[in-house]
This record gives sequence, C-alpha cells and structure tokens, in this order.
Amino acid sequence: MMNIKRAAVLGIALSTLFCVPAFAKTEGQWVNDGRQFQKPDGTLAYNEWIEGDNGSFFYVGADGNYVTGWRTIRETNGEATHEYYFNPADGAMFYSTYTPDGFWVNGDGVKVEDPAAAATETAEGAQQETAQTEAQTQAAETAAETADSGQQAEAGSLAEGYSATAAAELLALLNQERSNAGQEPLAENEDLRLAAEVRAKEIAENPGGSSIYVRPEQHYMSETGAMTDSSVTAVSQEARKQFVRGNSIMITESAAWSVQSPEEAVADWFSKNDSGEDKTNKKYILDTLGYGFDSIGVSCYVKDGRQFYSVFIGAASQS
Repeated sequence: MMNIKRAAVLGIALSTLFCVPAFAKTEGQWVNDGRQFQKPDGTLAYNEWIEGDNGSFFYVGADGNYVTGWRTIRETNGEATHEYYFNPADGAMFYSTYTPDGFWVNGDGVKVEDPAAAATETAEGAQQETAQTEAQTQAAETAAETADSGQQAEAGSLAEGYSATAAAELLALLNQERSNAGQEPLAENEDLRLAAEVRAKEIAENPGGSSIYVRPEQHYMSETGAMTDSSVTAVSQEARKQFVRGNSIMITESAAWSVQSPEEAVADWFSKNDSGEDKTNKKYILDTLGYGFDSIGVSCYVKDGRQFYSVFIGAASQS
C-alpha cells in the first residue's frame, strides 16, 4: 500500500482538467500520471478492480488504464455482467446516485433497471444526503464559532484546533510566490475560507488520506450539469454559483497533511513530481494554465502537533 503523508492536487472541479485517482487500499500505487496501477511486484494491473483507501473503486481495463464512463464488466469468477459508471474526471465508480445521463446506480455501483427499486434507493439516498448536508453545515458553523471565540491554536502549538496564524502565513507565502511569478495576489473569499475549514478538519481526522478525494456527497453537480471531484462540495451550492463558467465550476483544492509549517506545505506543492515536472498544485496556485484564478480560502487545523491545510482557489464568474 502506498505510504504518503501529503496530498498532491485535490478537488479539481474544472470539467476540462485531469485528476489523479485516490491512493489505493489495494496494495500498489498509481503510476503514469495516475492512470495505471502498479502492483508491489512491479507489474501493472489489467482487467481488474482497484479499491481506494476511501471506499472508492476503480476498474483497470485491458490497456492498463483506469476506465471511464459506462462499462459492462463481468463478475469475478462468474458469468453475470453488470453495467457500471466511472467518473470521466478521475475514474472513480459512481454509486448510490444518478449518472450524468440520468440513470440510477445502486450501492454496489450497478445500473438499476427496475424503476421501483430505483425509487426506493433514491428515497434512501435522499435521507442520507440530508443527514450528510446537516453534518457539513454543523461542521462549518462549529468552525466559524471556534474562530469567533478566539480559540484557534497558534502555529506550532500542540493544542488541537484551528490556527488562524498558520493559515495567514500560508496565504502570505502563496501570494508571495504569485508575486515572484508576476501574478496578482489572490483575494480572500469568505465562502472558500469556510469550506477550507471544513476540509482541513476532515483531513486532520483522516491523516492517511481517506477523506481527501471522496467526500460523502455526490460527484455530480446537478445545479450546473457538470461533474466534479467531491472535495468541492465543501463549498455550499449557493457559494459555488460565484465560480461557475459555462458548465464548469472553477474551483480547485490543494491540501497538505501532517506537516510542521506553512513553509513545508509550500515546498511540497512547489517541488517536482516523479516525472520531473511541476506539480499540478504549483500550476494552479500560479495559474500557469490561464484559468483566471483570483480568489482563495485557506485554513489550518492542528492535531497531535501536526498541521493540516486546505486551500481552495477559485476563478470568480465574469459578469
């Protein structure tokens, strides 16, 4: 199993962007830009399921790449086949939700043909989604109350809680990097900051990465008709409207976990990947791909003497 302590690039909601799949629970690691799965013996997986740490599932096809869209897959050691839908953005299997073309897939990811069964599962899914939304709202309110009461942990402190100081230091470092690259500073956005607070605590509570790529909410954003990585669902539906361009939600998240300082987080994001290229984090922070990012929300949560960061960057809708 992959042993890693900080994230690369997370929660990309731009429909045109590529996203690396979650780190795997199945022993091995994602390689070749995250599209192929390498086993511990060095061989690549073919025609098999890969389970992620976070309960997500992927299927690697005959060419060694994870599949996307609708796929008919034969059961292991069986004759039966089922239809599954895999997120075109990152290859993660959809489950207990509707696909972009309007079909229901059950808790196992199997396409449901029986309308009555689909209706039952829809009702159950709605109840779960309501509970998840309430939990998310409560988490955001708790985070805001913590900030208002001045109970944030100071940077470098061993006390558990939000560190406004560390978050401010990280924001300053990121804007300094942008200045060095000839870019305008990113403006703080309260909605993105609140979402970052929700995510920073989630990441701190799951330092192995199990909350990084897949949140409980659905992958499909019904308000825009666009698919997104689920970390962006930490941003409220109302707030996401600020960053819609066409059918894309122009928000991306970078995260770092189990680091000791803002400088360590920035150093990791601005280092090279295994192919010797700039990491995607750096490209988005400096906006070298030209998406027009102009807004930012930053949060740091301290737990067990370590710092966990979430940074949301957005491109505000053009009026």
